[in-house]
Amino acid sequence: MGYLPDPLVDLKIKEYLLEDMPFGDLTAAFIPNKDVKGTIINKEQCIIAGIPFAHRVFQYLGLDTHQYIAEGAKIDANQRIFTVKGNARAVLTGERLALNFLIRLSGIATLTHQLIQASSSLPQAPRIAATRKTTPGFRFFEKYAVTIGGGDTHRLSLSDGILLKENHLSIFSDLTKAIQYAKKQVSFTKKIEIEVTTIEMAVNAAQAGANIIMLDNFEPSQIRKVVDRLSEMGLRANVCLEASGGITSENVIEFASTGVDVLSVGSLTHSAKGIDFSLVFEPFLEKI
Repeated sequence: MGYLPDPLVDLKIKEYLLEDMPFGDLTAAFIPNKDVKGTIINKEQCIIAGIPFAHRVFQYLGLDTHQYIAEGAKIDANQRIFTVKGNARAVLTGERLALNFLIRLSGIATLTHQLIQASSSLPQAPRIAATRKTTPGFRFFEKYAVTIGGGDTHRLSLSDGILLKENHLSIFSDLTKAIQYAKKQVSFTKKIEIEVTTIEMAVNAAQAGANIIMLDNFEPSQIRKVVDRLSEMGLRANVCLEASGGITSENVIEFASTGVDVLSVGSLTHSAKGIDFSLVFEPFLEKI
């Protein structure tokens, strides 16, 4: 998902601008009608993400931009990211939205990259995946940022696959019937994932034909027992094993060493620290 189509991006930018100035930009309205040149710089080391969308904000407002840093690059602090030129009112109107894209998405990409790097020395490192714990209205961009950091998006929406969790399963008499029912109802192109909370549930899910088994809030020692049990039964190769719950940069290696295929980490999108960016007008411009 390292790409989002322009029509979708433009639609969301229009929506965000309308949210920010439903009846116009009162401050920018009385700024003298002059052309300016501004430069966006970062204040922290990071994996940069969101440049295409920051550009699009300014271009949508009729401004010219010039890029100096590639999307996804690892950069030190105080780098010149890109410049924007044109009407001062338009630059000031788009400034915060453009910076918000860079701040939020670079934070997500940086955290994702850090987790991947932490486990990259393992012979078979699992994928680091996001979850649906995203900011309402901003999910596509946050998931995009995960891919820029090297991670996996997991499901983009509820339409992408079947994921039967505890509350779903409680409606059925047993786990096997839930999986059988799901297989009859959905296309063969859609995978079926089951969230389990015990080793026996994991075994039952594998025997019933689940494509993916999510080990929810398992300790690393319990995860290893699941891997060993499924291997002994000849079922390990049939399923993708995903661990979820409480995975951080401090313990990611411990979880990554258990033999699972995927680590899903909600903090990638709900708790990533934003990276500091600023837009500064060029000092040589005539002062108003």
